[in-house]
Amino acid sequence: MTDVVGIGARMAAARAKKQASQVKAAAMLEISDKSYKNYEAEKRELPLAVAVGFCEAFEVELEWLVYGTQANACLLYTSPSPRDR
Repeated sequence: MTDVVGIGARMAAARAKKQASQVKAAAMLEISDKSYKNYEAEKRELPLAVAVGFCEAFEVELEWLVYGTQANACLLYTSPSPRDR
């Protein structure tokens, strides 16, 4: 699951991979169908609690859902410290 833009698109991709409808996804998250559809369409901001529940239900990392990257995939480069010499 790469090259997918936006949280809503990543939600749709994860849901499709599990072959779940939007209605089923909403039921899994214990939210209304309308709320789920609005989150996936990016018409409403996805609450953290729902995002965490989505990640657990669809077996994806929260970092991927939010940023589109896998955990530990983004490495921070720092210049050498004087202590490293």
